[in-house]
Amino acid sequence: MVTRAQEATPSAVDVEAIVRAFYEPFNTGDTSVYDTILAEDWVDTPLGPSKQPGRAGFPPAIAQFRGIFPDLQITNDEIIVAGDKAKATVHSPIRATHEGDLFGIPATGQPIAFMAIDIHRLEDGQIVETWHIEDFLSVLIQLGVTFQPAMAAETTPAA
Repeated sequence: MVTRAQEATPSAVDVEAIVRAFYEPFNTGDTSVYDTILAEDWVDTPLGPSKQPGRAGFPPAIAQFRGIFPDLQITNDEIIVAGDKAKATVHSPIRATHEGDLFGIPATGQPIAFMAIDIHRLEDGQIVETWHIEDFLSVLIQLGVTFQPAMAAETTPAA
């Protein structure tokens, strides 16, 4: 006997297809698929600087990212769908050329490569929540940013 909850749970193949579709706008710039695959109140954690929450806030973020990296290409090396749960973990290498201002660093024309790991949770055939981490430290290093250890503040003992 199939329960109502089982009927509402997408298959692993469906989850993988929906999750793969999430990455296409990064490669193409066409964000129209988000109207179908992202819930209107989609939660993006962590929410990027100056990014608006929900589905409506994501297309401008894609446009901004593609403005910095116009030849951006994300591939999904691995998508792991969690058994009977509508969750998927994605490991994605990213390649691009730095052609716009990033964290105050002007365009360098430098090719970069970095990794991202995302976890997506789905309900009713849509992504309702995404947790992600990108290796932006390696991007900064590839762009030639150097880091200096903070100098210890000189303190005077209280009298």
